[in-house]
Amino acid sequence: MVGNEMFLDSAVLRDSVVIHSGDLETLKRHSDEAKEVSQGMECGISIKDYKDFFNFDDRSIVQFIHRNVAYVIFFLTIYIGYFIKKTNRIYLYKAYFYLLVFILLQIFLGILALLTDLNIIVASMHQISSIILIILTINFYYKSIN
Repeated sequence: MVGNEMFLDSAVLRDSVVIHSGDLETLKRHSDEAKEVSQGMECGISIKDYKDFFNFDDRSIVQFIHRNVAYVIFFLTIYIGYFIKKTNRIYLYKAYFYLLVFILLQIFLGILALLTDLNIIVASMHQISSIILIILTINFYYKSIN
């Protein structure tokens, strides 16, 4: 309820486009259930059958996910290098070296792309090097199973 009017049918808009519409499920003011909220006051709502866990329209969320996936990949690569060295798998040294170099290049280009405010050339190099990185990962996997 806003003022004296009850709105049961609600819609979620992104860029003025309705992406979901449905009935209002809950209305909260702070952490308490509310039956009404005065106009101009903040409140939380829940719309039936609408679950939007990932909002990829927000660039900061996309950057956050991208950066954290990169951290996981980097530390996993370091662990794989430690495992290769520990188990003395000399036949994997060269493939691992190329993989590590391109991961470091990927990190450098990613940081450079952000510092240059997503310069198209640097961002494109970042994307192209990711394709090369995938090829090197497949090569590394192939060498590890043969």
